[in-house]
Amino acid sequence: MFVWQISLEPSQQHADQWQIQRSDTHTVQPNYPFFHLLDALHHTDYSRTAQQVIEGKGLNVKDFGELCEAVRQSLGLVEDGLPLSIQPFERWEGERVSGRLLWSAVAGMFPSLPRTQVTQPPAVAPDLPADYASWTHSFSMLPLDPSQRSVIGAVQRNALTVVEGSSGSGKTYLISAIAMSALSNGKKCLVVSKSINSLRRAQKFLLEKGVGELSFVVRDLEGDKLMLADMLRMSADSKNKASYNPELFKTVLNKTQREQGKLDQAWVDIHLPFFGELSFTDTVGRFLRANRTEGKDLLLSQLNPSDFSFNLTEYDEIVEAIYASEPLFRRFPTLHHPLNRLNHKVFNDYDKDKGRAWTEGQVRTLLAKATALHHRFIGQTNDYDESLHDHFEQYYNDLALYIKRIQNGLEDGVIRFGPDFEKPISSGEKLYGVFSEKYKELVAAKERIGGIFDEMRQVYGLRRYFEFDFPAHFDNRNIRKISELTKDFDGALKIWRRRVPSIVREDVRRLNAKSIHSELDFREQIRDLETALDAYLEEFNAAGLYQDALKHEMLTIPKRQEFLEDVIARLEDTQFYLRDFDDFCIWQKHWLALAPAAQKTVRTLCKIKPQNWQAAFESWYLHHLLQKEFRPDFLWDEDTLTNVSIYGRELRQMLPAQISSQWQDRKNTALRGMKSSFSKDYKNWFGKDNRTLSANLKAEELFHKHILPLTETLPVLLTTPEVALDVVQLSKMQFDVVLVDEAHNIPKQECFHLFSMAKHLVVFGDARQDMTPFEEDDILEFCKGIGAKSHQLDYQHQDTPEGWIRFNKIAFGTPFKRTPSGRSALDSTVVVNVEGRYDEHTGTNEAEARQIIDWLNFIEPTPSNTYPVVGIACATVQQRDLIAAQLLRIRQKKMAGWEKIQQLYLNGLGVYQFAELQGQHVDVLLLSLTHGTTDAQGTLTRHLHFWNSQLGFNQLHVVLTRATQKFYIAHSIPGRTALGVGGGQKFPRHLYPFPPGNLRRLHTVWRSRGC
Repeated sequence: MFVWQISLEPSQQHADQWQIQRSDTHTVQPNYPFFHLLDALHHTDYSRTAQQVIEGKGLNVKDFGELCEAVRQSLGLVEDGLPLSIQPFERWEGERVSGRLLWSAVAGMFPSLPRTQVTQPPAVAPDLPADYASWTHSFSMLPLDPSQRSVIGAVQRNALTVVEGSSGSGKTYLISAIAMSALSNGKKCLVVSKSINSLRRAQKFLLEKGVGELSFVVRDLEGDKLMLADMLRMSADSKNKASYNPELFKTVLNKTQREQGKLDQAWVDIHLPFFGELSFTDTVGRFLRANRTEGKDLLLSQLNPSDFSFNLTEYDEIVEAIYASEPLFRRFPTLHHPLNRLNHKVFNDYDKDKGRAWTEGQVRTLLAKATALHHRFIGQTNDYDESLHDHFEQYYNDLALYIKRIQNGLEDGVIRFGPDFEKPISSGEKLYGVFSEKYKELVAAKERIGGIFDEMRQVYGLRRYFEFDFPAHFDNRNIRKISELTKDFDGALKIWRRRVPSIVREDVRRLNAKSIHSELDFREQIRDLETALDAYLEEFNAAGLYQDALKHEMLTIPKRQEFLEDVIARLEDTQFYLRDFDDFCIWQKHWLALAPAAQKTVRTLCKIKPQNWQAAFESWYLHHLLQKEFRPDFLWDEDTLTNVSIYGRELRQMLPAQISSQWQDRKNTALRGMKSSFSKDYKNWFGKDNRTLSANLKAEELFHKHILPLTETLPVLLTTPEVALDVVQLSKMQFDVVLVDEAHNIPKQECFHLFSMAKHLVVFGDARQDMTPFEEDDILEFCKGIGAKSHQLDYQHQDTPEGWIRFNKIAFGTPFKRTPSGRSALDSTVVVNVEGRYDEHTGTNEAEARQIIDWLNFIEPTPSNTYPVVGIACATVQQRDLIAAQLLRIRQKKMAGWEKIQQLYLNGLGVYQFAELQGQHVDVLLLSLTHGTTDAQGTLTRHLHFWNSQLGFNQLHVVLTRATQKFYIAHSIPGRTALGVGGGQKFPRHLYPFPPGNLRRLHTVWRSRGC
């Protein structure tokens, strides 16, 4: 019901002994959570009664007994034992029939207990804007990375801001930067954290920058009262202003804001969503990565950019198409398969078996009809060819007969009449022939030959199938001329006859209904062929076998026959390759489902066949996207960078003087007002004898009555949630900025009051370091749950080796962006298997404890002749206590090395369980994994299954991100072949030194360190 403060110190004279002391400075506090619960259940007011007893310093036996009796009666409890006696706490199994009041005491370490309780969640609008106009700038004295600078801007704009960042991302550092910026803007800050170490780290940065005198850490109001009094007195005595030129400051601030605005706008532009969720920078990075794998030139001449829209939807469709197409194409490596011609409905409207059956039936029917028609074409063409040959042969025979008759008549005339027969007939001969029979016969013979020649000329003239020129005016009795012409005509006729086959072929080649030879009666047959082919094509296309309709513009029968032969060849190919229908159906269904742009891309990739299809596409696609969407404002010039650097450095040098001068004036004004209106209180808290005068006063009175002069003097207060809840809240003070550090470890009920105390509430945390991951009861989860926007810190600021940064990035998702340290993890990490035995009953591993203490001998002084900050981390609380006890024994008995251990303690040596390292950062970490084999057979303890839980993983995340210089790991896990986890469950996948199971993620990185 009450908690008495005591001091517990190890004895300096006797080892293993402790001294318990209680002085006047130690207080008595009610167990407020207990009394709050009673009040809530029974509608009582014991919380107030208990507080009044303590505040009145009237906690005597009588009052204590009366309060306990009242509680007992309210609860209807049975009292055991004598009043006010201390008894051991009784343990029992099962429930008691009735409640009992046991007089007992428990000694231990208890957290601060807030006397105020807030259980009703505040009504919060997570996107409520704040009074941004009251902030003149967002600069700080601390250099910030881009993600940190964006947080400062968000803090000034929003009433509620959530900031998440893993260990080393600079959360506490950023809190100090925000506080400095707030101070420069005349704003008051309240920093809240359960970790005093985090509060001191935040104040440390203020001290380093020369504005630490404006801050104060309030851990325990009564315990820190004397230090607060000293701080107030010194502040009141400080009258001198720092050297500060307001006009020069405004000038430098204006120049810095102008140049920084240019840089910020360019930064915003290149980090805005550019391609889906990717920024311009991310898109360029993806292009460069893809281009290194497969150059953009592969597809540059193959794809036309005008066929693409270059948007995220199209990109995702094509990437998905590539992902699905590549394995199918490797199985069916061609885009020119004969089945490609088939109508798409075969694959879209039918299943595989039905589509194949339908196709087979159509091919069979159409092929049979095409073959029959083809035979008709062949027959009719052959008939026409033969008929034309016969016609030309008859023509030749007719003319050859005339020639033969002329040649025979000439030969007979020469034989009968002699050589004079060939001579022309003179006029004298004509007269002489009237009287001579011989000459009458000669003239008659010549005339007869002339008549035959004329008939031949007339016959040729009717069908001039070849070229021959007869004289226009010719004496048909000129036997010599007839003989010569007949001989020439006979030669021309024979030449033509030799050319008849080619003439017939050419005629047949040009054959159609209009070009039929005039002497042949084939017009109806040829017209029927043309009509039959047209009808067949109409039937073919109506059947819908092929996607593309067949058509022809052939004018001649042979061309139509060739076209028909091509159709038959297509059908035969389709019929033959139907054996591939089942496999092809899978590909074609996929292909037809692709968008046109995806089809073009996949077709090109199938043709080029790069090693990495997606990289080849990405490099081409993103290249054209960046060309299309690039804007000049994505870049900034070197002059801007130079100006920002110069002006920023100058401004940071002026900020301490500006802050000090501004708050000096405000402090003086506030203290003059207090001195005038509350002179006694001024002397008690700010006067020369304030230590003496305030000794009997409660520090709470200062907060409640004079919060204005207090915060004008100390505008940055750093405190715990309990102090903020019980003390600061009662002053009704509303701070300009309230910053909550390590929010993942603060119950939300302890921070509900902060919403009404802040104009700007900023919550910092990391869910991966939450030691109650499934409770969702912390203020970080509360703020995220109500929809507050979360800002991520993207950079790693711990000066740790590169290998550790990569390891933590892979294992825990910590930021990887950082300035290279140049130090190798290989030289900074030591992992040793000590082959110790884990005692499940005590939770300790003595061999590892000895190894950890031995490693302290390797700790060397720094160049400044001081020891580094060393942390010892243990997997179990029992192992922590074992090592701490052994170190204490060495110091008490002054065993070998005790002086060094003493110096290490003075420099910050601490022994922790993994979860207790939150908020701690050490130079050297000695880690004892503790768990190991429990017997000689090498059976691993079942306790290892804890590391497969989310809480175990979070503890590993905490411990493996603490060290900055050196890392020593002692473990007792045997090699791969000798393992068997009790219970047959999976081996924890998070622990490197234990190769079995699913450990590749961490194992690979640790191996890269040479461990």
